[in-house]
Amino acid sequence: MTGHSALANPPGQPPGQQALPPGAIQHVMVIDLENESYDATYGDPNSYLNKVLVPQGELLKNYYATGHVSMDNYIAQVSGQAPNFVTSSDCASATGGAYNDVVPGTLDANQQKFPGQVDGRGASIRPR
Repeated sequence: MTGHSALANPPGQPPGQQALPPGAIQHVMVIDLENESYDATYGDPNSYLNKVLVPQGELLKNYYATGHVSMDNYIAQVSGQAPNFVTSSDCASATGGAYNDVVPGTLDANQQKFPGQVDGRGASIRPR
């Protein structure tokens, strides 16, 4: 069969995916900059970030961390899950504190206060 029917996808477009309208966002790139203040990161108006990247994208000025270390913030960013005892310490301890007695994937006991949050040991820590 040659040519394209009205329902066929253009070359390079996955089957069943509708064409994007002109000007639609086609790619999302997230750049996480951590362990420095906003002023330290964006204070120099001549930095690569300010001169090149900011004009090409969107700078989220009021985006705040959910935790105080790296791992809990990355987990929250991609899953929406709040930190637990282990992830909020970057899995520095294998004891797990209050979370040591739950199986990963267990809904938090207080669903009224923490709806949809899941408890677990985090970081695939196994007791020894």
